Amino acid sequence: MAGEMVNTGFVEKRSGPRTAISEDYSVEFQVKGTGPIYHFKLWDESNGGMSILVKQDSSVSLSVTDILDMNYYTDKARLTKTIRTRIVHITKHDSGRFAGHFVVGLAQLLS
Repeated sequence: MAGEMVNTGFVEKRSGPRTAISEDYSVEFQVKGTGPIYHFKLWDESNGGMSILVKQDSSVSLSVTDILDMNYYTDKARLTKTIRTRIVHITKHDSGRFAGHFVVGLAQLLS
């Protein structure tokens, strides 16, 4: 059963350039601190944050404004850092390169 992706009306406003992220950079998290652990590749970044791609039939359930503790993995010796992260947008793609996926925008929160 697919999870639910909820976009509460947020409109993507980042107009800055995006940079592809190394294929070995990723995030891992649990929704509400329980249940399965989800692991996604970081897709791109900009001054406003970064994003992950989530398949439309994924069981993960996310909403805009959710705040999660995410483990960030780098390609350098698998270093990790846990950072509180807000879901800032969820954009569904029905055609093109990301057909069948949601692009989920992430913003790291500073303590």
